[in-house]
Formats: sequence, C-alpha cells, structure tokens
Amino acid sequence: MVIQPTSFCNIDCRYCYLVDRDVHEPMSIDTVRAIRDWLDESGLLGDKVTVCWHAGEPLVLPAAFFAEAFDEFSKLEASGCRVHHSIQTNGTLATDAHCEVFVRHRLNVGISIDGPKFIHDRNRVTRKGAGTFDAANAGLNRFLAHGISVSAISVVSSHTLAHSHAFYDAFVDMRIPVVGLNVEEIEGVNLISYIRSRSDFDAYKDFLRDLLKRSCDDGRVAFREFNHALRSVYRADFEQISSEATPFHIVSFDHFGNFSTFSPELLDQTCEPYGRLQFGNARDVPFSTLETQARYRRVAAEIEAGVERCAQECEYFGVCGGGAPSNKLAEHGTFDCARTDFCDYARKAVFDVVVEAIESDPDLIERASRHGWWNDYVLTD
Repeated sequence: MVIQPTSFCNIDCRYCYLVDRDVHEPMSIDTVRAIRDWLDESGLLGDKVTVCWHAGEPLVLPAAFFAEAFDEFSKLEASGCRVHHSIQTNGTLATDAHCEVFVRHRLNVGISIDGPKFIHDRNRVTRKGAGTFDAANAGLNRFLAHGISVSAISVVSSHTLAHSHAFYDAFVDMRIPVVGLNVEEIEGVNLISYIRSRSDFDAYKDFLRDLLKRSCDDGRVAFREFNHALRSVYRADFEQISSEATPFHIVSFDHFGNFSTFSPELLDQTCEPYGRLQFGNARDVPFSTLETQARYRRVAAEIEAGVERCAQECEYFGVCGGGAPSNKLAEHGTFDCARTDFCDYARKAVFDVVVEAIESDPDLIERASRHGWWNDYVLTD
C-alpha cells in the first residue's frame, strides 16, 4: 500500500512526475482511520501488509502525525496481519523527532539521492534552483546516527552515465548498501527524457556493466535491478508477474483518502479517455463495489489486454510480467499496448547486461555469492 500524506514537495526536482506537488494539504488522522478501515474490510489482507509513505515529501508532516498514524495501522494486527512501514523521502526535512518515531516502529527508510553532489545537484534542486545534496546528506546522516536502515532510489540522468565509478563510490562513502536505479521516465507531467530518443541507450548499458562488475567484485553496494535479474537467472524463475499490472497488488491512497490501484503514479493523473484514474474514496466506496464501476472495469480490462500483448510480443515477458501501466499510458496514450522506452531501459537493458556478464565471466556468480546482498536479495524469499 502506498500512502501520500501530502502531495506537496519542498523541493522541485526537474524530472518530477507529480501533478500537485505545489499543493500542501496534509492528510488528517481521520483519513488514516478511514484508509485502515477500508483495508480491513476489503478482504485483501493476508498475513502482512507493507505501507509505504510516498508520492510527495512525507516529512513535510511532523513526527507526531506519523506516531499517531502508525498506531492506528497497528490495530490491523488484531486480525492477524503484521504491518510494516517504510517511507521514501528526499531527506532534507528529517528531524531527530522523526527518527525516534521511525526507530520505535522499525521503519525502513528510502532516501532519494542521485549519487555524488555534482550529479545530484543538477536535478534535485530547491524551488529557487539551488542544489539539495548537502541537506539530503545531513538527513541521511541523521537516520544513520539513529541506527535506521537506509536504502536509496537514484534517478539516472544522461549526465550520470559518464560517471559510473563516481556514482558507485558515492554510495560507498554515504554508507548506503542498496540502491534502486530509476531512469528519467516519461510519466505524469514529465514529458522529456533521454529515453525517448534512445541516444544514450548504449551508454546506459555501459553504465550498468560498470556497476554490475563493481557490485559483484567489491560488494559494498547492491542494486535493486541486478538483484531482481540475478534472482531470476539463478532460480530459473521466468514466470513473474508485474505488481503494477495486477489489480490491487498495490493500492494507493492520496491525502484525501481517494484510492487507485496498478501503478502508484496513476493516483493523481487525469487522462483521456479514462478520466480521473482514481476509483473512489475510502470513506464511501468499498472494495466490494468496484467490479460494478464502469471506469474501473475499462481500465482493468485494457491493462489486462496490454499484459497479454506483452506476453505475445515480448521475449522478456517472463522476467517482467507485463510492464508498468503508467509508462504505457504516458508513452502511448493507452494501457492496451506492449513495448515502452521505459521497458527497454529499465527491464531489457538490465537483463541483457546481467546475462551477458554471466556468459562472458564464468566466475561472476561465485564472486557475487561472497557478499551479504547475495543471500539477502537473491537467495532469500
């Protein structure tokens, strides 16, 4: 579950996809309760739910809000469902009070940081255009000082591609052990990216090759994308599903309690011919009624048709499962399609680089298996 405690962000990243990042309307605790009750009554819960606070800058809200919100969600555990919280933040507003709440509730924190200062500050800027690396790094150090587990999401710009070693070394220096690589996506209000021209495709694959070799040899930084691909190859697991293309595998709520499913990025979007890509509010639209809603049925059917196209047309389907609906919509104006530029960079290029490396370097897996991330992310369910 992805919860947007506010759509507002205190900084102004040049590639941001959020429509309402200038609007500061914080979530109320009454809305938190409505979301919790909706989820409890939905029948979707298994033995564990992960709640990710994201989609805006969550730490605009004070520590007291999170303390109360976490306590409200903990009431789900009476039904036998364990609740785990995580948060994705730019780090610039982190306080000791936030950290104390996060430690008490054993949160994992993801920090959005694009590598070394000279790369990060090109795109992750304040509303006056100044770089944010120093403030983000201060927030990171505050989390680490409190013993909080921190990973990173890093947007890889075209400028990053020539600096693979500086990029890797920056995360070693920052003591961040796991990094997710995000390309600049055509998505939401962000309509410009190097992935559209494909001019940097070969450079992107070279960048990935450098990172994979460093990760397998050195082992101090693991990368989400390589972990996923190595796991597929090592386990011969080629029947994966796309969580973003599976109804209610992910449920997203905005700060008013409006909800969506499929790709979290669809939550605040309005697009013809579908209209607003929300399907109701936690206060008055129960999960049980969605199958009768024409708009939801249309979106779900077209996403399913797009997944079927992927299955028929794409040889990478087994390691992807049908792609990301938000990228299909942004790039093609419809969910009923297959290939996207995002797929080529974020899925196919990664898998190609991993398979090529294994084929050309027989000792790669043996070296990788010496590092803790191999057990944590490749072997462990």
